[in-house]
Amino acid sequence: MPSGITPEETINEVLPIKEKIIELLPPTEQLAEELYASLQASYKEYPDSKHDDYGIIMGELFERLISVENELVDIRTGKEREVAKTETERRVDSKLTAFLKNREIFGYKKNVHRNPDLAIIETTQGDRIVNIVGDAEAKATTKLDKRCFTQFKYFWEAAINAKIFLNSRNDTQYHGLSEFGPRGKKIQVVEKAKYQHFLIIPAGSNWDINEIENHFKIKSESSNDPKELDETDVLLFKKMFTDGIIQIRESSIGRPEIEKLMRKIMPHIKKMVDASIIKAEQESK
Repeated sequence: MPSGITPEETINEVLPIKEKIIELLPPTEQLAEELYASLQASYKEYPDSKHDDYGIIMGELFERLISVENELVDIRTGKEREVAKTETERRVDSKLTAFLKNREIFGYKKNVHRNPDLAIIETTQGDRIVNIVGDAEAKATTKLDKRCFTQFKYFWEAAINAKIFLNSRNDTQYHGLSEFGPRGKKIQVVEKAKYQHFLIIPAGSNWDINEIENHFKIKSESSNDPKELDETDVLLFKKMFTDGIIQIRESSIGRPEIEKLMRKIMPHIKKMVDASIIKAEQESK
């Protein structure tokens, strides 16, 4: 358990949730297709970086597990929800998180920064008001990189920009976002001092917040990898954890469950990778 986190705050205490989360995932072949698409997107986003395909796919899988977990568990407290999110709440959460993460998929101009894996949302006034109260980033890997740092650094500003944008747009129905706009749900964002950031890691990771820099991907003198943190980044990122700006939560899903799912998924992804290589070779002739 991360240092300074009580058992009551740890999602890992909710043991029965584990099986429910896995059951709510898409069928294996569908999930493999979605993860393969994410792998291709990573290559396009960071064409000059070294790529660990297995690690990328594992990270994307963990994000999906946390998204499902959020339907059953309050990420902020680690406690099971008394009432699970409704279908409407899940749809609104999913669309708003997707918009924050990459508004291009809805036909709008690209985000300046890549945004959170999960927006933490509360609905009030008969679901008419959507309050963004925080965000969560899911990390199955042991190293936090430059992208993770910049995500946390700009999450709140990104939420404010999304609020202003979606509340004022009259064309949301033409972009798959009919729930929002002047006639739809009104988006609000809590003030920065009350906004919460969470890093979600697998159960049993046992990170010590006082040694958080051990989990940073730090730039060496000979490295030009854009994913690595420089000295200034390291100091600022560490301070965000030690000051409590970013809080660590452990998921109910641990590495054994993630790796078991990976063993089921990877053969399907390998087939897709092999097929893409054959296609590329044929097209080059």
